[in-house]
Amino acid sequence: MTGAAERIRGLAALAVIAVLVVGVPWALWQVGGAPWPSAPPSLDSLTAQLGAEQVMSVLGAILWLAWLHFVVCLAVEVVSARSAGSRHVPGGGVGTQSLARRLVASVLLLVGSASIAIPTASAIASAPVVAASTVDPSTDQASVGHSAHAGGSARSKHSSVRQEVRHVARASVAGPGVQRQPVLGLHYLVQPHHGRHYDSLWDISERYLGDGLRWKEIYALNKGVEQPDGSALQDPDLIYPGWVLHLPDDAKGPGVITVDLPGGRSRDPGGSPAIGGSAGLGGHSGASGDGAPRQGSTQVAALGPESTLGTAGDLAAQLGVGGGLVAAGLLFGLKRRRGWNGGPRGGGGLKPDDEVGLRLAADLAGAAVVDTALRHGAAALAPRGSALPPIRAVHLDPQCLSLAFAGGAGVAPPPGWQASPDGHTWTITRVSAAGLELPAGALAPCPGLVSLGSDAQGRMVLVDLERAPGLVAVTGSAQVAADVAASLAAELVTHRWSATTTVSLIGFVADLAEVAPERVQVCEDLDALLATLTADSAAQQAICLEDGLASVRQGRQRRPDPRLWGLRVVVLASPPTAVQAQCLAELVKDPRRAVAAVVVGDVAAAAWPLEADDSGRLTSPLLGIDVAAARLRPDSVRRVVTLMLAADSQRAAAGNDVFLSSVPGFDPAMLEPGAPAPVSVRLLGPLRIEAPGPIEEQRRQLASEIVAYVALNPAGVHPSVLAAAVWPRGVTDEVFAAATGHARRWLGTGATGRPRLGRDAQGRWRLDLREVRVDWHVFTSLVERASLAEDAVPDLAAALSCVEGPAFEDLPAGRYTWLARSSVERDMAVLVASTALRLAALAVEVGNEGLAHEALRTGLDMLPGCEQLWREELRRVRADDPGGLTAVVEEMYAALDRHGSPRGAEPATTALVEELLPGHDGTRTVQIA
Repeated sequence: MTGAAERIRGLAALAVIAVLVVGVPWALWQVGGAPWPSAPPSLDSLTAQLGAEQVMSVLGAILWLAWLHFVVCLAVEVVSARSAGSRHVPGGGVGTQSLARRLVASVLLLVGSASIAIPTASAIASAPVVAASTVDPSTDQASVGHSAHAGGSARSKHSSVRQEVRHVARASVAGPGVQRQPVLGLHYLVQPHHGRHYDSLWDISERYLGDGLRWKEIYALNKGVEQPDGSALQDPDLIYPGWVLHLPDDAKGPGVITVDLPGGRSRDPGGSPAIGGSAGLGGHSGASGDGAPRQGSTQVAALGPESTLGTAGDLAAQLGVGGGLVAAGLLFGLKRRRGWNGGPRGGGGLKPDDEVGLRLAADLAGAAVVDTALRHGAAALAPRGSALPPIRAVHLDPQCLSLAFAGGAGVAPPPGWQASPDGHTWTITRVSAAGLELPAGALAPCPGLVSLGSDAQGRMVLVDLERAPGLVAVTGSAQVAADVAASLAAELVTHRWSATTTVSLIGFVADLAEVAPERVQVCEDLDALLATLTADSAAQQAICLEDGLASVRQGRQRRPDPRLWGLRVVVLASPPTAVQAQCLAELVKDPRRAVAAVVVGDVAAAAWPLEADDSGRLTSPLLGIDVAAARLRPDSVRRVVTLMLAADSQRAAAGNDVFLSSVPGFDPAMLEPGAPAPVSVRLLGPLRIEAPGPIEEQRRQLASEIVAYVALNPAGVHPSVLAAAVWPRGVTDEVFAAATGHARRWLGTGATGRPRLGRDAQGRWRLDLREVRVDWHVFTSLVERASLAEDAVPDLAAALSCVEGPAFEDLPAGRYTWLARSSVERDMAVLVASTALRLAALAVEVGNEGLAHEALRTGLDMLPGCEQLWREELRRVRADDPGGLTAVVEEMYAALDRHGSPRGAEPATTALVEELLPGHDGTRTVQIA
């Protein structure tokens, strides 16, 4: 329910209460007088003949008693709303207590109540298992589920939920206040948050029991019962995704299942579709045989005719719980492996479902915030002669990034950051961090930063392994500990902030090394590795001593040359010998050596012990950490490696062909310079939509994705296809209609009176391209026109003016998963690069070197890893500014380090640098980490 609706409902209930409590007795008093007799009754009144006056007196007395009974019920419900119990008023079953309960509930929506407040803690990005559920359409969020015809696939996923419930039923005592309780009967699986909507006991009670105030019954049934993540319900305001809640026996509706543990049967008492898969990924669309969506059915996003939904679902679920940043690093590494043009046409890869799973789990925007904010913060402190204080932990939630320091920061925070009163924490909002400008050469101050998982507030918790004063030991459950160590290793070799970090693996399967073979070393002899580490890090120690530097971290600030300060991390699958552990600990303890170590198993010399349990929780009382662990299971490693290897082969086979076709409905007037457009859709850079209609901020992301998808399909999109693309987990008809309605109202109505986003005669969703300007359409139309013009320069220059930066980068978590199956990223990259190269060549022909540089730089703004553009830029600089060539070469290598192939520069680039700058060693150029 929206805030406005809540206020209206609350005001109406308040008015009804006022009428019933004050208006009714006033009316009775006016009509029949006081409720008590004016004189003491006598014996004669018992034998007197009954008349109209006596009958009215009896009726009045009954009405007065009914009013009093209602007032008592009202008072009882007010008290009950503030406590954890439910009180029954004698006679309340006739309807007075029910009426009072509903009125009180509505008023509480207006005035608020701490007891029933919707939890404000951020939820975990993705639950391990997701059941079918219904969400208020006003939230624009998808309810997850399958259509009834899902068949065997749905039945197998139904079993997944049943197993999750059984896990709770068989849970052992986990600690104080946690009890063992058989979980039989009706259940509900708490859903991940969507935007600002969070599941709460009030919402669940209102949906499935018909009365929000019955949340107390759900709380009483589940208080202290162990949940899959090892925690238990103690505070009614705090429930988390993946929890299985036992519901009262009269609960009903989509998303409620019955589990009979002895017989192993599950059913849906609400007649809802079958339960969704482990990540809520649907495999069948809610469409009829002719492709049209069925009215009242659950539309489920079909991932494709060849889709294997369990694959995508499993990968998204495994990486989504505590691993949003792990998935972001893997996805970033995958894009680099594919190259600047994204591989061959066709979109996605050989395993598009696995890439969908990665995109569902990945928080690319969050990873960009961490990288940008830390680099900027360290760079901003450098002119003051200060370094970034030692970080105890980093917390990332949907709103902000926080740095918790081991002691007081000791320095004022950089611009954009806010310090806590005690100085132990700095915080910056995601919006502020996204707008920070990084100075050239800004190094990542914490290349050993890794995410451990998600805490009870839904925050991602990160620590800097390099700061550990000794070995980091992951103990407890052997399999979970190994998964955690694999996750740490994968992050260290894929994230932007750890570009200079290399990892040495001992005892792990070779598959893990294939995630980033250039930066992962598989070793068998720990003694030999220790000797190598000692020799290699001796150079760092010598430089620190020579320059009077206290630590490697200080050296990164004073001498920002990543050649000198690369971090080496050793990850062991089993504990070393005591002598080996001591030797490794001595290397790690030395602040003038960039060495860190993670060991799976108990180590006596461990400085940071982390304990993993079978439920997947990772705790450390010493560090104050209790999280749902970020894990990379062996099966997930194999799937990710398959994607990476496919990316390598695609890179080798990639061509630069683009097939342009006319945009149906495109208005040539949009090509005129400064042509006005009521709606602007910008895709060639940070995605931005400018529209005249109102839109609530929490709905903007979803509406933007809908508009972007329709814009990239100008011929029209069938509703079931649009639903499958935007909601890969599935969506109900009601939510789909509400979301598209918000997007349509945002874009508004055109001069013809028709919506600028609407459905055509065939029922397909389309944009009115007479009033909606899409920069990609303008770009392709100008390039096509230039191919027919005698003088192509003006049109090509106008086309490149549409480019504003990298496209589809740092996307919000769980959005734009359809890019895994689309060629649009690849087509944009290839066409922008070819246009920039062509315009530069034409500009050189007419002697306009400035335009040539501008064209190439515009292409590089969008494609900083495109070596074709860099090579042409080097030639142009050598022709008109030889003195600046060295700086441009260093700039190129820095950009390739961050955005190019992890294998390094192409041979053609290296050969050109040798030709233009004889003797220059590109591998020794100062690079941006």
